[in-house]
Amino acid sequence: LGGYDGAILRDPAAPYTIGLARLGEIVKVKPTLSLDLRVTNVFADTGERTGRDVYSIEVEYRGVRSRVGSGMPHAYAEVPDIGQIVEIEAMGLTPDGKLREPRFKGIRFDKEEPDA
Repeated sequence: LGGYDGAILRDPAAPYTIGLARLGEIVKVKPTLSLDLRVTNVFADTGERTGRDVYSIEVEYRGVRSRVGSGMPHAYAEVPDIGQIVEIEAMGLTPDGKLREPRFKGIRFDKEEPDA
């Protein structure tokens, strides 16, 4: 309802300054979805600000492909290969089935099959 995706807990006795919540007076609680998915594609681009190579991957969940760039390593040797299983954390799914705000967490060397 209202476009919110979580809860914000605030200490009513704590001082509050707009834009500043570093002392634990505000805690945001949001749901996360953790999935082990197969890499279907790997992309290399040049960063707009840094000019260095940046990497992203594509994963598939329930027949829908999503591109993941957040959390990706900067060294190509650490980027997962097509076919590997990786752990992806997301805020849920969009209405069209894509992962919402997906983030790469790591390669799952212990798994051979993705989550269904």
